[in-house]
Amino acid sequence: LCVGADGGCASTSTAPATFSGSIETDTVWQGGLVRITGDVFVDVDARWILGPGTHLQIDPGVTITVTGALVAMGSAAAPVIFESSAVTPTRSDWSGLTGNGDVAVSDCEIRHASTAVALATVARCLLEENGTAMVGGRATDTVVRSNNVAILPGGPRGSYTSFFGGRV
Repeated sequence: LCVGADGGCASTSTAPATFSGSIETDTVWQGGLVRITGDVFVDVDARWILGPGTHLQIDPGVTITVTGALVAMGSAAAPVIFESSAVTPTRSDWSGLTGNGDVAVSDCEIRHASTAVALATVARCLLEENGTAMVGGRATDTVVRSNNVAILPGGPRGSYTSFFGGRV
């Protein structure tokens, strides 16, 4: 699984069982269930690439901050999933995918975040049961359902209008 105009590839590995901390070099997780137990920071010089079937269960209160790049590329049969690890998950359990880096997600499911994604490129995803589904960014063929707020305009990459339960 390679991403980037330079053709550079990071070594691919099965995701670890648990994770928290910094991602400082290009890191690829190809499938597997991972419990995110503490804050995650993607360094400005790093790419965190999540392949099809990667499932992140994120502990309440955790923040995922991206100053480098996060690329989550699932498939229709094996989406990348971001959701709360709580026994009874609720909207806003974890922060969502935030930061000023490059966030691109496709064929994914994002649930239980305060703001699922901000200033991101989103394609063929399900944004469900979040505080806010999306702030700014670009979305195509994405289902936005059962969020407190669907989509807020903002940011340099455009703005969108959506209806609850609708497609963007």
